[in-house]
Amino acid sequence: MDELQDELLKDLRIELADDLQSDSDVANLSLKIKNAIREVKMRRNYQRDCTREFIEQDMFQFYSVVYNLVVYDWNKIGAEGEQSHSGSGTSRSYVDREKYFAPVIPFATVV
Repeated sequence: MDELQDELLKDLRIELADDLQSDSDVANLSLKIKNAIREVKMRRNYQRDCTREFIEQDMFQFYSVVYNLVVYDWNKIGAEGEQSHSGSGTSRSYVDREKYFAPVIPFATVV
């Protein structure tokens, strides 16, 4: 999973360059990447017999899902829990975060 995390961090550091002012910001970004990866893995519901190699390869197909979740979470820093926000003549409403998980289809177990 390190390869996916590293690639995401590299690409997100480019996109969010104006927002990353300190090592603390980069550490926060890394934390958001790890959290988004864990959430996608949880939603995939990998079975016990899935190898680590399989999971790592499979997760790469969700690169854009993880990327978009991180950008969403990054942009909501300080506004967690808000669905909309108005102030100083600006009105902002947020997409439901769950929509980003639409492409993530869980593995099913047959009993």
